[in-house]
Amino acid sequence: MGGIGVHLDFEPGGKANLDELVDPIWDVVHGFIRRYAYAPRFVESYIGDVKEDERFVAGEKDIGFMFPDYAGLCSLSMYVTHHWTRLAFARHHEELTALATSHGQRLLGPRIDVADEIARAPSGGVIQYVDKLHWLATDGPNGATLMGNDGSPSPKLTRAKQSYLDAAVRLGWCGCSPCRSLRRELRKGQGWTAALATQWVCSQLGVRFEELAGNGRGKELAQARAAAAFLIAEGGPGSEYFPTLLGVNRTNGLLVRGMDVVRELGLVLPDDPKNWMLEMNEPGESGGAG
Repeated sequence: MGGIGVHLDFEPGGKANLDELVDPIWDVVHGFIRRYAYAPRFVESYIGDVKEDERFVAGEKDIGFMFPDYAGLCSLSMYVTHHWTRLAFARHHEELTALATSHGQRLLGPRIDVADEIARAPSGGVIQYVDKLHWLATDGPNGATLMGNDGSPSPKLTRAKQSYLDAAVRLGWCGCSPCRSLRRELRKGQGWTAALATQWVCSQLGVRFEELAGNGRGKELAQARAAAAFLIAEGGPGSEYFPTLLGVNRTNGLLVRGMDVVRELGLVLPDDPKNWMLEMNEPGESGGAG
């Protein structure tokens, strides 16, 4: 039987006992899962089993949250719950710190960064949503393969979906709901809108922003359309710019090409769009955004 876990370290104070913090901390994690992951049933039942088996244990200076695979029957649930727990710790670090203080403890860490945690991807693979179910996508001899719980048979994939999964595994790009939501939060917090992200992609490729809606204007334009469409799709397909960029081709194919462009060109949005805009508008500078 295998398993994976995450620990929180504390500096004890007063007469408080770390046992008192186990349930309140997990309530924060569970609240995060319910809010961002829409409480998928396969994780809810798994969490119930883990808690009943007393896998959350407090020591003198730490609390360990362990997630077993139950002899390989719950590998997907194990990786997903571990991933979402770390994301919850990152997203709610200040709340957990205050919670520890209220119980006479000082939370030492680890201090998990939201952006870094999203970028490092889950242990074991990347989570993807296929045929209305969560799967763990891992690299295989013939491309990405999907793993569920209980040895569930993998769904049959179209060529476009297989290409998308292959790219996701290569990039370490997790497609779970919490990662998608937190990416949107980060971009919004940084000030990136769909329009700005699109202009930035164009500036990197020397393509005019106004040309994105055009048809067949060369390799660079196709790259810009694909990369911008992918970034905007990750930020929310409801964007007013999304249909304009994609036209009638709102298919996985364009998003697959977008993932490949991001990977091949190393396109990573700057932390601060304001600085980028200032650089673009400096005298003597000419931007590709037009």
